[in-house]
Amino acid sequence: MAIGKHFFAAIHSLAMIAAFQEHTKITSEKIADSTGMNAVTIRHVFRSLKAAKLIHVKPGPGGVTLALTPDKITLLDIYDASEAEPLADIFHLSQTGAPSCPVGKNITGILSDRFHEAAILMCDKLNSVTLSDILVDLQKLEPELIAPWDARKALRENGL
Repeated sequence: MAIGKHFFAAIHSLAMIAAFQEHTKITSEKIADSTGMNAVTIRHVFRSLKAAKLIHVKPGPGGVTLALTPDKITLLDIYDASEAEPLADIFHLSQTGAPSCPVGKNITGILSDRFHEAAILMCDKLNSVTLSDILVDLQKLEPELIAPWDARKALRENGL
């Protein structure tokens, strides 16, 4: 079980786009510099985010902008856009238990329900966190970060 690098790259990209799109043109090269990933990987992430209607991409050196406000984009939206495997299928269980072994013949069935519950809880949690929440956390660490959304308002609404 591992969540791929595209999920992290997608969150990072969307946070940069939200934070800087009003001040500078955001490109795959700029995000690649920030993530330490290859610009080709970031462009692949952009294609996925664009297909999910989370960003607008202007061809060539045009740059990228958010298609929705940060409070409308959840981490689950980002996961679904950036990863091929549905989050509900994140746990893979071996079906090769020995039928003659009391553990081997039963362990998959026992774990299946529990893993399914865990996946549902993970989906619920990712669906409850928005890009706006990530940006608020970023601004707490980097107070000079100025974004097109009103971070001060978001901080007040979160009781901070």
